[in-house]
Amino acid sequence: MPTSAPRWLLLRGLVRERRHWGGFPEQLAARTGAEVLTLDLPGVGTERDRPSPTSIAAIVADLRARWLAARALAAPTSEDTGPWRLFAPSLGGMIALAWGEAHPDDFAGVVVCNTSARDVASLFDRFSPAALGTVLRALPARGAAREAHILGLVSNTEHGRARAEAFAALSKESPIGTDVLVRQLWAGSRAVAPQSLAVPLLVLCSDGDRLCHPRASHALGKRLDAPVRVHPDAGHDLPLDDPGWVMDQMVGWDARRG
Repeated sequence: MPTSAPRWLLLRGLVRERRHWGGFPEQLAARTGAEVLTLDLPGVGTERDRPSPTSIAAIVADLRARWLAARALAAPTSEDTGPWRLFAPSLGGMIALAWGEAHPDDFAGVVVCNTSARDVASLFDRFSPAALGTVLRALPARGAAREAHILGLVSNTEHGRARAEAFAALSKESPIGTDVLVRQLWAGSRAVAPQSLAVPLLVLCSDGDRLCHPRASHALGKRLDAPVRVHPDAGHDLPLDDPGWVMDQMVGWDARRG
């Protein structure tokens, strides 16, 4: 029999894999009773031996094929029609918007976080010049030093920045090539927002984001007539900095719609 419990698919962002969620998937499952599925983008994590596409549409096609296969494997004989929701920050949010536009029946709701699109936000709102400097300093660094640069940019909390050693261990175990970074950046740089979205949408952002200005999220919300919820001080990696707040917004919004 199909289940009435919600199901969430989680996608990570730029050169991050599903293990970078930390305990977020388990916390979401424990709080809501939901089935939570995480998928890596092609080129990272479990998919690091495959090339990273250079377009958002190609990434959507890759992820959707694996998501449909996972659904079929989990319930091959059931009427598995949902209700699935999709949550994704940053580059993952661009992918989520394109997925929701192309396949509106796949999800009952989409939540994006600190994301952007080139047709609703300026280049410097999407990727601050200060952030570029940090990325350039991080590239020649190795191990925990590289992660310290990255986390210093995307996290505004001590517990977030303290993950440098753990994230460095993930990078050592599943290294991500510079080519993947370049290809993901190229895909993200060309991402455009839908003119409309048939799937209910919630936009989350943080006033403390030093990578992508919150103006980009407000512009997305205005374009797509979606509510925008703003965290007062977390960084770009909002699920890392304040997972409880993120879950409050996701669960509360979903319950109000339900």
